[in-house]
Amino acid sequence: MDLNRLTQMSQQALSAAQDVATRAGNPEVDGEHLLLALLEQPDGLVPRLLTAAGVDEVALRADVEAEIARKPRTTHPATRPGEVAVTRRLARLIETAEREAARMKDEYVSVEHLFVALADEGSGSPAGRVLARHGARATGSSTRSPGCAATSGSPRRRRRAPTRRSPSTAPTSSRRPAPAGSTP
Repeated sequence: MDLNRLTQMSQQALSAAQDVATRAGNPEVDGEHLLLALLEQPDGLVPRLLTAAGVDEVALRADVEAEIARKPRTTHPATRPGEVAVTRRLARLIETAEREAARMKDEYVSVEHLFVALADEGSGSPAGRVLARHGARATGSSTRSPGCAATSGSPRRRRRAPTRRSPSTAPTSSRRPAPAGSTP
């Protein structure tokens, strides 16, 4: 990943993710740190998208912070102040964001692409599960329609196909009364 291909806001989000990890005492920066950094950007796109979609940003932030609190902590400081390792998962996430930018024919990787990559992790990561639980998902990966949209509401549930009932097993309340004057 060429860091020069990141927008200024994306670079700030990655730097803030390192700060989040350092504050939490985590030895590595991961997707949850990045998600919290995106949520904390004062004029950021992600908070605006989530607010517009009706996602409870305060509850989402609390759940992300709870996920970060579950991560391993270190009691000794990093070798240098602010030096925190990046997980393989975060590196893959950034690569996914870069592919998303290329797919959308964007020259730079923006926070939109980072958010899409986080949301596309789905149940495969704590950040993806938290986003899904709050009804926030991104549309835009190669398997979805282009663009970035956060949507609110409960996750889609599959509907079961209606079962066919024979007249003898149908509930009596659903049976129609015989027309007057007809024989049974």
